[in-house]
Amino acid sequence: MPLRHGYRDRKRGFGSQTITFTTPAPTSAANGSNFTVAATASSGLTVAYTSSGSCSNSGATYTMTSGTGTCSVIANQPGNSNYAAAPQVTETVAATPGSQTITFTTLAPNSAAMAATSPSPPPPVQV
Repeated sequence: MPLRHGYRDRKRGFGSQTITFTTPAPTSAANGSNFTVAATASSGLTVAYTSSGSCSNSGATYTMTSGTGTCSVIANQPGNSNYAAAPQVTETVAATPGSQTITFTTLAPNSAAMAATSPSPPPPVQV
Protein backbone atom coordinates (compact mmCIF):
# COMPACT_ATOMS: atom_id res chain seq x y z
CA MET A 1 0.00 0.00 0.00
CA PRO A 2 1.54 3.37 -0.96
CA LEU A 3 2.21 6.06 1.60
CA ARG A 4 -0.46 8.79 1.38
CA HIS A 5 -0.09 12.36 2.59
CA GLY A 6 2.78 11.42 4.87
CA TYR A 7 0.68 9.29 7.20
CA ARG A 8 2.35 6.35 8.83
CA ASP A 9 2.16 3.04 7.01
CA ARG A 10 2.39 0.07 9.40
CA LYS A 11 4.91 -1.68 7.22
CA ARG A 12 7.08 1.32 6.36
CA GLY A 13 6.94 3.50 9.48
CA PHE A 14 6.97 7.28 9.26
CA GLY A 15 6.81 9.56 6.23
CA SER A 16 10.02 11.39 5.46
CA GLN A 17 10.48 15.14 5.20
CA THR A 18 13.12 17.68 4.23
CA ILE A 19 13.82 21.31 5.18
CA THR A 20 14.41 24.04 2.60
CA PHE A 21 15.46 27.63 3.31
CA THR A 22 13.09 29.89 1.36
CA THR A 23 14.80 33.04 2.67
CA PRO A 24 18.44 32.07 3.20
CA ALA A 25 20.93 33.66 5.58
CA PRO A 26 23.38 36.22 4.14
CA THR A 27 26.92 35.06 3.44
CA SER A 28 28.26 37.67 5.89
CA ALA A 29 26.85 40.10 8.46
CA ALA A 30 28.29 42.85 10.64
CA ASN A 31 28.53 42.72 14.42
CA GLY A 32 25.30 44.06 15.94
CA SER A 33 23.25 43.61 12.76
CA ASN A 34 20.08 41.52 12.44
CA PHE A 35 18.72 39.31 9.68
CA THR A 36 15.71 37.04 9.32
CA VAL A 37 15.56 33.67 7.59
CA ALA A 38 12.64 31.46 6.58
CA ALA A 39 12.50 27.72 6.05
CA THR A 40 9.76 25.23 5.32
CA ALA A 41 9.46 21.51 5.92
CA SER A 42 8.11 19.41 3.07
CA SER A 43 5.61 17.95 5.56
CA GLY A 44 4.16 21.39 6.27
CA LEU A 45 5.15 21.10 9.94
CA THR A 46 6.70 24.09 11.72
CA VAL A 47 10.47 24.54 11.49
CA ALA A 48 12.39 25.40 14.69
CA TYR A 49 15.47 27.66 14.56
CA THR A 50 18.59 27.61 16.74
CA SER A 51 22.03 29.18 16.52
CA SER A 52 25.64 28.71 17.53
CA GLY A 53 28.82 30.68 17.22
CA SER A 54 28.94 34.46 16.64
CA CYS A 55 25.18 35.05 16.83
CA SER A 56 22.04 34.55 18.85
CA ASN A 57 18.47 34.13 17.69
CA SER A 58 14.88 34.65 18.67
CA GLY A 59 12.85 32.49 16.35
CA ALA A 60 13.91 33.17 12.77
CA THR A 61 15.58 36.51 13.59
CA TYR A 62 19.32 36.36 14.20
CA THR A 63 21.59 38.97 15.80
CA MET A 64 25.33 39.00 15.20
CA THR A 65 27.13 39.11 18.56
CA SER A 66 30.72 39.32 17.37
CA GLY A 67 32.74 40.84 14.56
CA THR A 68 34.79 37.67 14.09
CA GLY A 69 34.08 33.98 13.58
CA THR A 70 31.00 32.38 12.08
CA CYS A 71 27.34 32.13 12.92
CA SER A 72 25.52 28.85 12.36
CA VAL A 73 21.87 29.26 11.37
CA ILE A 74 20.25 25.93 12.20
CA ALA A 75 16.82 24.67 11.11
CA ASN A 76 15.18 21.60 12.67
CA GLN A 77 11.88 19.80 12.37
CA PRO A 78 11.57 17.00 14.95
CA GLY A 79 8.70 15.15 13.30
CA ASN A 80 5.45 13.95 14.83
CA SER A 81 3.33 10.82 14.92
CA ASN A 82 3.18 10.80 11.11
CA TYR A 83 6.59 12.12 10.05
CA ALA A 84 10.11 11.21 11.00
CA ALA A 85 12.45 14.05 11.99
CA ALA A 86 13.84 15.97 9.05
CA PRO A 87 17.61 16.07 8.59
CA GLN A 88 18.97 19.25 10.22
CA VAL A 89 19.94 22.02 7.79
CA THR A 90 22.64 24.56 8.68
CA GLU A 91 23.72 27.73 6.90
CA THR A 92 26.91 29.59 7.84
CA VAL A 93 27.31 33.37 8.08
CA ALA A 94 30.75 35.02 8.30
CA ALA A 95 30.92 37.65 11.07
CA THR A 96 32.43 41.01 10.11
CA PRO A 97 33.33 44.03 12.26
CA GLY A 98 30.54 46.56 12.64
CA SER A 99 30.96 50.06 11.26
CA GLN A 100 31.53 52.95 13.60
CA THR A 101 30.70 56.63 13.53
CA ILE A 102 32.58 59.39 15.33
CA THR A 103 30.46 62.36 16.41
CA PHE A 104 31.94 65.54 17.83
CA THR A 105 29.77 66.83 20.63
CA THR A 106 31.70 70.15 20.85
CA LEU A 107 32.85 71.71 17.62
CA ALA A 108 36.08 73.65 17.21
CA PRO A 109 35.65 77.45 16.93
CA ASN A 110 35.55 79.04 13.47
CA SER A 111 38.42 81.40 14.39
CA ALA A 112 41.12 81.31 16.97
CA ALA A 113 43.03 84.13 18.67
CA MET A 114 46.78 84.04 18.35
CA ALA A 115 49.30 85.78 20.55
CA ALA A 116 53.04 86.28 20.12
CA THR A 117 55.71 87.66 22.36
CA SER A 118 59.09 89.14 21.60
CA PRO A 119 62.05 90.01 23.76
CA SER A 120 61.97 93.43 25.38
CA PRO A 121 63.54 95.64 24.15
CA PRO A 122 63.55 94.37 20.57
CA PRO A 123 66.91 93.52 19.10
CA PRO A 124 68.63 96.25 17.06
CA VAL A 125 68.07 96.30 13.35
CA GLN A 126 71.19 96.17 11.25
CA VAL A 127 71.35 97.90 7.90
